[in-house]
Amino acid sequence: ALSRDLPMMMTAHVVFEKVDPHRPATLSPTVLGLSRSMGFKGIMVSDDLEMGALSGYDPATLGVGIINAGAHMGLVCSKLNLFEEIREAMIREISMSSSFAENITAALGLVESWRAGLPDPTRDFPVENYSRLRDNHLVYLEGITEVTNGHI
Repeated sequence: ALSRDLPMMMTAHVVFEKVDPHRPATLSPTVLGLSRSMGFKGIMVSDDLEMGALSGYDPATLGVGIINAGAHMGLVCSKLNLFEEIREAMIREISMSSSFAENITAALGLVESWRAGLPDPTRDFPVENYSRLRDNHLVYLEGITEVTNGHI
């Protein structure tokens, strides 16, 4: 069941043959629109755009495609060159398409709204808590090391 109160959900690169046989969910306005029609109002983030399921797509179209499909953020987990190619294509598209520019503006607004509600690390997590967390983590790791005879 889809919770209307979820702040975020991740798209998948699977093809739902009976819904949109031509595109993976990440690039399908039809598939992503289903969650909206069920009341989801949060942020949709793509799974990693480097994944093999999207290897047949021109990388320059991926960022534009996920935004036009209804996603708000896309993940590029390790390939800086892919990130740059996607970013440049999105910048070009903003200058050529007012509807894409509107979609980007709406996506950024939703993401900024969500970010504004996150804790402020400088206020909500004082430095003295970091050392206590680190110490607890080290004790935990020592315990694991002892239990596994150093094989972790």
